[in-house]
Amino acid sequence: MSGLQVQFPSTPSTWQGDSHGSGQVLLYDASGNALMMKDQAAFTPGTQSGLPSIGQDKGAIARVKRVTRGGEIGIRQPQFLFWDPVEGSTLNTALWTTSTSTMTITQTSGTITLNAGASVTSGAYAILTSQRQIPLVHVGPMVVEFRANIVQKVNEVYELGYGAPTTTATPVANGTFFRINAAGTLQFVFSNGSTETVTALTIVGGSLSSTSYYVFYVSLEDTRAHVIVEDSSGIPVVDQWCAVPVTQGDPWALSHLPIFARAYNNTSPATAGSINIGEVYCYLDNLNTQRNWDTQLSSSAKQALVNPTTFAQTTQLAAAAAPTGFTPSNTAGGNAFLGGEFVVNMSAASESLLSIAAFTIPTPYSFFLRSNLLVPPGITTALGASAYLLEFVLIANCATGNINTGGGFRYPLGFFSATSAQAAGTQFSGNIIFQEPQCPIHCYPGTVLHLAVKVLVGSLATGVYRLLWTPDGYFE
Repeated sequence: MSGLQVQFPSTPSTWQGDSHGSGQVLLYDASGNALMMKDQAAFTPGTQSGLPSIGQDKGAIARVKRVTRGGEIGIRQPQFLFWDPVEGSTLNTALWTTSTSTMTITQTSGTITLNAGASVTSGAYAILTSQRQIPLVHVGPMVVEFRANIVQKVNEVYELGYGAPTTTATPVANGTFFRINAAGTLQFVFSNGSTETVTALTIVGGSLSSTSYYVFYVSLEDTRAHVIVEDSSGIPVVDQWCAVPVTQGDPWALSHLPIFARAYNNTSPATAGSINIGEVYCYLDNLNTQRNWDTQLSSSAKQALVNPTTFAQTTQLAAAAAPTGFTPSNTAGGNAFLGGEFVVNMSAASESLLSIAAFTIPTPYSFFLRSNLLVPPGITTALGASAYLLEFVLIANCATGNINTGGGFRYPLGFFSATSAQAAGTQFSGNIIFQEPQCPIHCYPGTVLHLAVKVLVGSLATGVYRLLWTPDGYFE
């Protein structure tokens, strides 16, 4: 096609066009940088004319504004489905499962590496698969992005996208993903019921650098996918549309698929390659599902039940063991858990707040406490010959485990009472306490969240009770 005169962002420039099929034209500047997409079907050369409505993306690329099939302008409202910032040196097992043979998968200093052990064994593989199954939704673009570096070697295969591959099996049963094949060719694959449709992708500059990180982007909508590979400057080196064959009803033969990355040796390579992943996220675009932010974060295992840095369960609740009994203290933190079950030795009456649970908010995360649930404690060893009255209190943003000097903000929860010498096997009197603050309680990184108790009435420190505490909220 001839050059197109466009005034963006400042002075007129003549840009060269290059057809990429499916009625799409990709515009480049004189340096070969992709600049703009234009729907060729919208204009008939020689009979129609018009000015494209364009906008500038975050990489300073001019793109034609997107409309729906009916011509309406879409309103961007991304809804998070999955996110792994790949933080620290522990693989998030709340988000991922792994499958390997000879190859290894490790996470070190914010990078997940497939084939970390540099295996060159024929048939060796490493597969990273999300626990989350992503729904195939046709009414809005479904986007997955990997920030990854691929160290390419001949005879090794690399894949990133949607799918659930096993071992070194090809074709992949169902999926939509990038593939660098054993010959080093970058491809995009649709697979439906083990029938693959493979499109070779055109790379500006001819090849990907094995020392550079790129954003591998797939936006899937209906039976088409917008495929972008973007370098660190924000310039696409691949920018194409790929379509499912007209004889195929859907991209997949399933309603849900996980996100995955796979590396395997087709035959034995001379030297080992790898996939290095710095971040992965997936979202549903241009469709407002009315999901709250905490629901979206829960898709990425940021709910109260999972520690966001160790990925272990935050609650004290073993499958077949009782928690260790203890006497709560005013100067030392209680059990280092965010909720669960606690075996508590009775204390004599005083106005001192005593720590039952003391959970340190993992840095750099904040915790937003949405609700608290306490049920009347169950008595496991008979109480002393005195009536008892317990007052439960929440303390947020305490500086230390020592609630006597650590400060923080105190929030009353409620009371439970017991009669003199109340027997084992009974419960304290009182209603179930459920509190849901209108405004979530913000617990700062590194501070301690305490569940504390005051024994207001009770002359004898005799008896044992078991307490259940269920806080709810999310880490951000």
